[in-house]
Parts: sequence; structure tokens; C-alpha cells
Amino acid sequence: SLVQAQERIGLVADNYAGVNGTLINPAFNVNSPIKWDVHLVSAGLFFDNNYSFVENGSAWRLLRNRNEIEVATELGADSNAADGAMILDFYDDNRKKHFYTNAMVLGPSARVNYKQHSFGFHWGVRSALSANRIPSDLGYYRFVENEFSEEFEAGPFTIAGMTWGEFGLNYAREITYTRGFSISAGITAKYLHGLNGFFLKNHDTQRLR
Repeated sequence: SLVQAQERIGLVADNYAGVNGTLINPAFNVNSPIKWDVHLVSAGLFFDNNYSFVENGSAWRLLRNRNEIEVATELGADSNAADGAMILDFYDDNRKKHFYTNAMVLGPSARVNYKQHSFGFHWGVRSALSANRIPSDLGYYRFVENEFSEEFEAGPFTIAGMTWGEFGLNYAREITYTRGFSISAGITAKYLHGLNGFFLKNHDTQRLR
């Protein structure tokens, strides 16, 4: 495929996820232990790449101490970084590089259960960015160590991204219930409004200098 995608799971599949559960499973709320819920606002971010990494870092630590990150390329061979310091470094291997991020802001939303039925709606803004099959020669260390007079090849790769708003209406119903076993079905109809997007594909191997 040209573009890879991955849905952020988080707590969406939790029994008390409420309207968030319908983002992945339209029939999720039929047997929810809570009869109704109102969602004000939430945000989520998923990020994955094999180009760079932060040593000794975590999401919480990065948010609280993002100004304390040291860059490995600036430390030199005789690193004087403190033990446990967060260090931004870059992978140096033969694997093709990839990058993917998925962000969402979920605004005012709600849902309610009535007997065997569930009704709900959600509103949000989403974005996704994906880069695949980036040649390993474009990795940081290989790129900066390459002599400017020396040519190198960049094979086919793709980069794509977009941002859109969506408004969804959800309906689900319990179809059968027998001896503790139930079957439910649901549907979510969405109105999607594209905000911006781009697509870049390199079809052939290019010689760069």
C-alpha cells in the first residue's frame, strides 16, 4: 500500500468509554453499563517512526521537560550528558525509514441508551501524516556524512497527509439476547469536511547530490 495507517486504541475499547467507543465500533454502546454520557472535549496523539528517538524519554517526561532534551550530535564523542538525561538521537541502519502520526480533537458529543437502542453523535477534527519507504541513505547520519560532491540514490517513496473535520450520527440496536449471549449491530454515518491535504510520490530512483 502507498500509505499506512493505524488507529489509536487507548481507552476507546473500555467499558466506560462512552461515545468514544463508537469511533471504532458503532455497536459498542448497546450493552454499556452507563445509560448516557456527555463528552465535552478530549485530544489524542499517536506517533511512530524509525528515524529518530529520545533516549530515557517518556511521553510524560517529554511534556514536562521538553526544554531539557540534549541532541546527540551536539554532545560529541566525549559525552558529558548527565546520567538519565534525555538525548535525541537518530537511527543509523539499512532499514527504509517511515513516519506516521495520527491526531484527533473530539469536541462536544453525546449518546444515550433507550431499551435495546443506542443513539449518539460526535464532532471532531482529525489529521494524519504518513511517510513510507524513505531510503536509508536519507537517514540523518548517512545524509550529513555524505560528501557534497558524491552522488547517492533515493529510491521510490511516498508522503501523504491531510486534516479534516467530521460530524457523525450513531445508531445501534441489540438484535438478540439469549442466555447471557447477545448480538448487536450499529452504524455511524459521517459528514467529512476536508480542510487541507497533500500527497507526494517519487516513482523512480533519483540521483541526488
